Amino acid sequence: MASVLLLSLLSALPTPALGFGTATGVLGQQAEHERITRAALHCTGDVVNAECFSPESLDFLAGTPGTFGAVGNPDNIVDWSADLGEPSEAHCDDADFLDVEGIVYPRSRAQATTVLLQCVTHIHGRFQQGLAAAAEILDADGYIDPDKAKIPLTGCSTSSGIQSSTAKCTALLGFGRALHGVQDFYSHSNWADHANPNVSLGLANPPGLGYTFLADFLDSRFIGPPFIPHNLTTGCFAGFRHDETEGEGVCTGRVTHHALNKDGGFVNAGDYGGTGASNPDFGPRDTTENFRRAVVAAEKETRRQWRTFRDALIGTHGDDCNGRKIGIVVDSSGSNQDTDPSNLRISAATQINAQLITANQAAANPNAKPDLVTVIDFDESASVIYPLGDPSGADFSSIDSSGGTYIAGGIAAAIDEITADTKYKTRGRSGIIVLTDGDDGAEAARLVQLARAWANGIKVSFGFLAPIAIPVTNPRRRGEGNSAGLLPRQSSSDEVLVAILKTGGLYATIDSAAAQLGFVDLVFANGITDANDGRSATPLVKGLGVLGLVQEESTGRYFSYRVSAFEDVTINLGARSSQCQFTAKLTAVEFGVVVANTSFSAATSGAANILDYGASTSGLLELEVTASGPAAGDDGNFDCFILDDDGQFILDHGGQFHHYIINA
Repeated sequence: MASVLLLSLLSALPTPALGFGTATGVLGQQAEHERITRAALHCTGDVVNAECFSPESLDFLAGTPGTFGAVGNPDNIVDWSADLGEPSEAHCDDADFLDVEGIVYPRSRAQATTVLLQCVTHIHGRFQQGLAAAAEILDADGYIDPDKAKIPLTGCSTSSGIQSSTAKCTALLGFGRALHGVQDFYSHSNWADHANPNVSLGLANPPGLGYTFLADFLDSRFIGPPFIPHNLTTGCFAGFRHDETEGEGVCTGRVTHHALNKDGGFVNAGDYGGTGASNPDFGPRDTTENFRRAVVAAEKETRRQWRTFRDALIGTHGDDCNGRKIGIVVDSSGSNQDTDPSNLRISAATQINAQLITANQAAANPNAKPDLVTVIDFDESASVIYPLGDPSGADFSSIDSSGGTYIAGGIAAAIDEITADTKYKTRGRSGIIVLTDGDDGAEAARLVQLARAWANGIKVSFGFLAPIAIPVTNPRRRGEGNSAGLLPRQSSSDEVLVAILKTGGLYATIDSAAAQLGFVDLVFANGITDANDGRSATPLVKGLGVLGLVQEESTGRYFSYRVSAFEDVTINLGARSSQCQFTAKLTAVEFGVVVANTSFSAATSGAANILDYGASTSGLLELEVTASGPAAGDDGNFDCFILDDDGQFILDHGGQFHHYIINA
């Protein structure tokens, strides 16, 4: 039920802009927190999905001119202290330390670490505040309560307390406060910046760590021990009226907030992100380059926090699983006699249908809506064997294995059934799942139907069964005469793959008929419709090859695997295109450890294309793949997608999975 929080339209109550955060033109501010949040989480064009917020959502989360929003709330001097805003742990201040020859610093590394971890605990608490409030959106049966999911006409209230106007407001307020803290960490610390090389190291110029990776301890999934560099420091903050490079009062003889912060500068909150000139009036560390480094880290951290928040919402509260229109499209061509003699693709289709909400199930709760499903059987032509209706009546018994293959016909029939219904909204709440074992050669027709699906907001997920090592007879289509060929191991073209992914669905190559059932789990994990949020990292399933699309240089594609203790994992990477440069990073999430990483392209081979990890303990592995290189299109995006040469992402029973990258 989490998607109401993820995708709902929000509004905000205007409040006086009296402090740092979302203010513009006050004390040199340029709404840095707001702009960082918008740059990281905005949706491009009319698309709204689980990875981004609609403009209305961002108006409350990030704030608008004259408002603080949720992310700016810790700086709102109306809600908090007239001098400090929310206390220092909300901003990761006062965790200062310096180890420079000739200076006896008044605080130890251990004292600074203690204060830093108080900030981390505070951030994680705000994160949990948001998750706890999301639970209140649901009724006792787990369905969305419309009254609790509303934004009041007067907007969401903010104060120093935990509660806001509604459960939804409170959830976003908690998440926004957490974002404020993580963004401030990169601005108020030396994690990402560089010291002035022309000035001696000291109180006014502490060492800079210059890291480009994120701090592990800010990830709420992290269980430690944290990586705390010896020279990590934030600044002592004595209040805006007393914040100078040379400390006074409680900050005498200490590295100050003013000496270290990178709070001021221009952030482009639009499609391409980036930064402009900094404002040196904020402090000597606020150079244009240091400001850029802090903003880049803060934007990346903001996206990580949202990915983690999404996954926690789904794991805790489940998906929005009702009121959807689903098309199940099953291949009945003759080749399935060899590729799927046990008819497990039909079992997979039945399993998909079994997870939908029937009218009887929905009748018990006034907030629930039943799903609708249609079942399509296709060989050289398509048949609607169950018109769009209640899942309880769907019948799969007539699906056989005979004839040729025409995939476009099956997709077209499903689209026709879904769009003919006017009871439910189609866009964003419809999905088609295709289970097939072959490529029919009618690529142009498939592209037309995938474009129709995209235009109607229908997510298409595609399971391609390709287990055949030795070619078998390819069944003829009617009218083709007696020139039967062979059915080799096949895969769709790059253009078709990208068209599938751009509907929001997934493309998985299934290495065996038994893995058809694993494909069902993957479809629901990815989100069967846009209303189903989908986990931010696509789970890896044994025997499945998963395709992922990287469309922006600033964001990566994520995959996850739950590793067992003493399991050996090897990732073999390769690029079929010369246009993209790739970076792959494998992280043991709970420990914040990058266990393997590499950069590769079509020109590399051998060790550069391999990631190895021997797990000493069980835990979650996350594979992040980023791409750069090709010229951006008119929308500023490019297409680099993740796949191997046979369309496989294989995790075999020996604990190896093989991952390859090609460009669209």
